[in-house]
Amino acid sequence: MDLSDQKTQIILVIVLGVAALVYAWYTYMYTPRKEEIDTLNVNIETLEQEIDLFQIEADQEEAVAVQLADARQRWSAVLLQFPTEAKEDELLANMSLAGEASRLYQIDFERGGRRVQELYIEQDYTIRLLGEYRNLGRYIAVLSGQPRRVSVARMRIAHPSAATGASGGTSAGPLPTEEEVIITLTVTSYVVIER
Repeated sequence: MDLSDQKTQIILVIVLGVAALVYAWYTYMYTPRKEEIDTLNVNIETLEQEIDLFQIEADQEEAVAVQLADARQRWSAVLLQFPTEAKEDELLANMSLAGEASRLYQIDFERGGRRVQELYIEQDYTIRLLGEYRNLGRYIAVLSGQPRRVSVARMRIAHPSAATGASGGTSAGPLPTEEEVIITLTVTSYVVIER
């Protein structure tokens, strides 16, 4: 190769110029861009992972929202079984209907103690019934089948001749027969506190 030849010199300058351009492009353009692209790729991967985590959380939130809605629906259904203070008269009517349905005559009714709990009130009622002993199970079954929840807390059974003040019967009710007994029940209702 003759370096004194002008064509050779031009080719050499062009080759060196192209090499310098390639070097400059690689050093000043490609390498920084490559690092920036790598950083962006890492950021994209991180963001994709965060999106996946947020999607998992969103899916769980939807599941929790469904569970919460289901729990609220079940809670509403349970609350329907417990009277509010405004529905207490309905509860008393149900107890009276339970007596009629089971052929027990209600001779006395008295509101008893009231115990306030955090979410509800325990309200006692003393009910005196007159009728045949065999109808007591039917009364309790009818009472427990009512839409409002009550429980029988105490029970006392006596023959009318042994009960005080029962020998003459009550002015509003029939006189007891030999097969009939006086049943005294303490029934507790659970009254939801209205907020």
